[in-house]
Amino acid sequence: KTLDWKDDGDMVISKILENGTWNDICWLRKALTKEELRAWLMERKGRGLDERRLSYWGLMLGIPDRTVAAWTRKLMRDPWHWRANP
Repeated sequence: KTLDWKDDGDMVISKILENGTWNDICWLRKALTKEELRAWLMERKGRGLDERRLSYWGLMLGIPDRTVAAWTRKLMRDPWHWRANP
């Protein structure tokens, strides 16, 4: 009730992509197009998602494997990359 899409949208998207249930993901896909989700993840360069989730969402959203691999390498080198906030 207290969440606002404009103010809290990034957090909501991040949490759903990280740990959302199937119903959460279905809701998110109604709220955003595949292209909007892809752009959101590209802008963040995978920040906030672990290797497994990056691989999954990269595949689902059509992000090139080499791009996801670069994000994953950064994740392994930089533990602060796990943080969702820039």
